[in-house]
Amino acid sequence: MGSRFPERFALVLGLTLGSSLAHAQSATDTGFRAQLALRYAPIHHQDVHVDGRHALGGAADFISAYDFDGDRDPSNNWDHAGSPRYPLAAHGYYSVVETTTHWFITYQFFHPRDWSSTFFETEHENDSEGVLLAVARDGSRLGALRAAVTVVHADFYSYVPENSRWRSGDEDVDGKLSLREYEGALHPVTAQEAETHALKAWPYYRIRRQGVVYYPSLTTAEVPAGPDDRAVRYQLHDLAGPGGLWQRRGERQLLTARGEFP
Repeated sequence: MGSRFPERFALVLGLTLGSSLAHAQSATDTGFRAQLALRYAPIHHQDVHVDGRHALGGAADFISAYDFDGDRDPSNNWDHAGSPRYPLAAHGYYSVVETTTHWFITYQFFHPRDWSSTFFETEHENDSEGVLLAVARDGSRLGALRAAVTVVHADFYSYVPENSRWRSGDEDVDGKLSLREYEGALHPVTAQEAETHALKAWPYYRIRRQGVVYYPSLTTAEVPAGPDDRAVRYQLHDLAGPGGLWQRRGERQLLTARGEFP
């Protein structure tokens, strides 16, 4: 996805539709946003390559925080990712917007490096990829998952769970959205490629050799024990919350005017 948070997801970086909905199920409430985000946060598979001059023994494919090194200077993230001073604890970001009929939740995963194991592909510092979930407000407290959309480079991929009423229309459904139980609820399962970190629903991408499986948490960010750790918790952060990236969008050292990491 390059070094920017996708412009096509710009709406979800803090805007709230239908803000007159003043009730306990409103995305204007930070506590409810957190509960909703945790409920549908992906079980996330990350393929890992350990070979290559920029692989860091597999750590170059670990998800982390955009400020994993304790500063908000993205221009040193490539180098700091390889330092034992800055372990790559797992973090993920979310934002919620709402209409009268749906919640739309975006989850973003950040990698300090978009790298290549060959000399024929480009590399760059800072990489953010995401998935957008559509959740119907069906009268239950946390709604019902209807669809997921991911972006692979310049292409959209759409997935629906088996019980979804959504079908192909102007955009085709590209596959089934797999669900897996975690802490008493079914969560969507997503996966990213190694190196470029393109994202699809699992198993359309999958761990091919070694890899990390991440599970969501509101409080815990774990560092993978190695390149083949299948049980790592990632901590969710509200992009639109206090101190979140939306509030920091004016920091030109952190983000350019187009919302890109420099």
